Amino acid sequence: MEKKFILHRLKLLSKNIVFKSTLYLNIDRVKDLYEQNGGLSTIDITDELSSGVSGGLKAVIASFSSNLTIKEGIHTQVQISPLLMILILEQYKQQEKLLLDPSLDPKQNGALYKYVTDEHVHVVRVSESVDSHSTDLSEKTARTVQEVREEQVREYEDMGIPRKTIVWVAAGETNLASIGSLEYVNPNNLASYPKKSHEMRIRTGILGLWEQERKDTKFLTPLWIWHE
Repeated sequence: MEKKFILHRLKLLSKNIVFKSTLYLNIDRVKDLYEQNGGLSTIDITDELSSGVSGGLKAVIASFSSNLTIKEGIHTQVQISPLLMILILEQYKQQEKLLLDPSLDPKQNGALYKYVTDEHVHVVRVSESVDSHSTDLSEKTARTVQEVREEQVREYEDMGIPRKTIVWVAAGETNLASIGSLEYVNPNNLASYPKKSHEMRIRTGILGLWEQERKDTKFLTPLWIWHE
């Protein structure tokens, strides 16, 4: 991703801002994936500010004031936040035809998976188990998801790393699940997110990477979970 592409995407995003409340954002994975795809975390905009496009660029910076850090000196540099990184990455994968629907598409190397719905979505909290009461999954499928969750926790504990997790679940013809570490959860937003969000028709989305398929459930490694 060249500087020109990133700046162009920022301009498009600034014109089509849809408020999304972040429930989970894995900052470390987002940064790694963004950089692996050639993304620049810091952009020198000295030339752009001194040219005729400065007005539009300043409007973009104002739109994303909380997600862009400006460093001024001999050169003016913009540092991009992880939230903007994942938004730019989403646009990039879409352009490369590598933004896929996990409910429909199989595993594909290099792909980013996106799923948004207002039906049968649950976020199982740390203190809860995945079962047919906390989700719309069958008891058998819920047990499978909870088993995978416990396997991941044990792996971390074996390395001496205590781990608490939440589980994003979408029940359907193809069940989807994503297990995320508590350290990347936005506690304020999750606390206000209703446990029966599907009954209130709240659109909830996830961007993630293919992890595995276990029985009738596809698992994603979560990058970003939000609601609109």
